Amino acid sequence: MNVVDHLPNGRRELNSRACVYCTPTNGEHSRLCVAHMIPQIILRIVGNKKKRVTDFLEHRYKDILIIPTQKYDDLIFIRYDNWENLVPSIRDDIVINRAIISISPCVYSTKDINELSLIKCNPAHVYKLQVFPRKLTENIIDNILPSEVNLDPKNFTHLICITFAYERYHYAIVKKEILVSDKDTSVDPDDVISRAYHKIAETFAIESSFKIKEGMKALDVGASPGGWSSYLAMNKISTLSIDPGDLQVTHPLICHIKKRIEDCFHEIELFGPIDILVCDMNIHPLNVAKTMLQILPYLSEEAILIVTAKEVEHYRSKKLVGIMSRMLGVGYDDIKSYFLISNGKERTVTARKKSNASFDEIQKVIEEQEKTEQDNMTSVV
Repeated sequence: MNVVDHLPNGRRELNSRACVYCTPTNGEHSRLCVAHMIPQIILRIVGNKKKRVTDFLEHRYKDILIIPTQKYDDLIFIRYDNWENLVPSIRDDIVINRAIISISPCVYSTKDINELSLIKCNPAHVYKLQVFPRKLTENIIDNILPSEVNLDPKNFTHLICITFAYERYHYAIVKKEILVSDKDTSVDPDDVISRAYHKIAETFAIESSFKIKEGMKALDVGASPGGWSSYLAMNKISTLSIDPGDLQVTHPLICHIKKRIEDCFHEIELFGPIDILVCDMNIHPLNVAKTMLQILPYLSEEAILIVTAKEVEHYRSKKLVGIMSRMLGVGYDDIKSYFLISNGKERTVTARKKSNASFDEIQKVIEEQEKTEQDNMTSVV
């Protein structure tokens, strides 16, 4: 166990799912008690991404327990049986760590701040203090921690993590390597082609049934500046990237055609069949759906679809993604909509090619959408 075992004498380690606020009735905790459970990990989250981070964690880690924390918009309380391994996993995940300000393991909990003075620190160790809220830091250093604690925020061997929430101090001492990685991740989250890279990476992380295999072929519609194409190529997928704009990436597995999608169906037919169809075009979501239906004949039998429904809030219609999904439904199955950590005012939609799609019905939907587009253009004129 990497959690240091030199905390106060007599303090219980929080191994069980015990509630410190309620007394069990007949050996069972009430539903209300779930909100009072002591966390093993506390995440501090950026801005308004709490629900999206929570959804991602629950998709990625099936046995994770997220403790309700309605009082705090920026904190997520977690219990997980193997939490010592969960912390480095979250720390090194480029999808989620961009939305996390800090990770604080919790081994002990108390209502009395003075109990923190009982923390036993090894004189041979150097500590960094991580406190939330930060305004408590000065008081804890000056009046609570033992004076012999050797603190250094840069050159340290261990961290003292303290979080004050729900009138309790949750704390632990952990080795540096739990919270601070000494290795480079495969992709620097701040050094990718565009934010779009993170969207497709997150989608594949959530959609565990979407398996990438070497030798697959992908079509990236509206590829510029190249975020999605670069992700696919890095995963050894031959990618046909279509966009009249320039790509900011070059790769032997990327073939860029500088045309509009409407002018590229011959090239798509020669390149196909397509196993992965992706689209991040900045156009109306219903136009995206129409284009994805037009490409359907060039897809392999097990093809998957990932598209972005752009500016759904701008169009003032929460039903817009639903309308888009119904349009796609004539040619695709298993349609899902996600509000990803990496999404802005948009949603990500995933699907699979329908095995028994009616091309007559597909053509009817395409023609209806084209008529709507023409009517809209006429009304503007």
